[in-house]
Formats: sequence, structure tokens, C-alpha cells
Amino acid sequence: MSEEFFDYEHQEPKNPLIAFLLIVSCIFVVAVCAFLSWMFIVARDNEHNRKIDQATYTDLQNLRKAEDAKLHGYQYLNKDQGTVRIPIERAMQLIVEETKNAPAKVESTPTAAPAPTTTPGVTKPMASVPPPPPVKAAAAGQKK
Repeated sequence: MSEEFFDYEHQEPKNPLIAFLLIVSCIFVVAVCAFLSWMFIVARDNEHNRKIDQATYTDLQNLRKAEDAKLHGYQYLNKDQGTVRIPIERAMQLIVEETKNAPAKVESTPTAAPAPTTTPGVTKPMASVPPPPPVKAAAAGQKK
């Protein structure tokens, strides 16, 4: 038999090159998977937002219009009592003006209770509590 039939390669495999290519390939596969996952999430969110933007929520829109009309418009609540609804901005302005024009309250700590003053010949009526009504012992329909 000839020697060249059983011949083999006379050089060793390049282990560092193989390890480097293996690591680079793994990093590439993970990066591609992460990129595709991110693209899927972005596409899903865009589609969700598009559907929400296109949808017409007439009930919600009508409710918001009614609330805005209440907040920003004038309306009689009770004409007999003179109760009205005013815009929120105007109400805030009125409260600020009322607060500015109100006198400052001076808080003082009372040291002693003032003595009751009475004028001669004037008596104050005493407040009395009326007695409770009598309770019936027998209920209607019961016989003794």
C-alpha cells in the first residue's frame, strides 16, 4: 500500500481562530434576536397607537364636551334661588380678589373666659329640653 493513501494533514487546527469565530457567531445571533424582538415591540406599539387614534369614542368625546361646557360656561342652576355656574377661571379670580380684600384674621389665645355680662332687669330665657313622648307599652292588635 502506498503511503499517500494513509496520509494526513501535517498541521494542527487553529483553536484560537475557531473559538473567536464561535464567540462572534453567538454574539451575532443574540444581537439579531434582540433586534428582531425590539422591532416587533415597536411595530406592535405603533399598530396599537394607530388603532387607538383612529377609533372614534363618541361617548367619551361627548362627555368631555359636556364637562368642558360646564367648566368654561355660564349656566343657571336654580333661577329661583339665583344660583349660577360660572367659568372656572372667573371663579378662581373672584376667590383671589375676595381673599385679598378680606381683613386678616388675628388669632389670639384666650387666657381667661370672659365673665357673662347681664343688664339689670333683662333675663335670658333658659333653654330647656322637652320631655320625650310617652312610649306605649301595648302594641296595636294585642289583647290582654
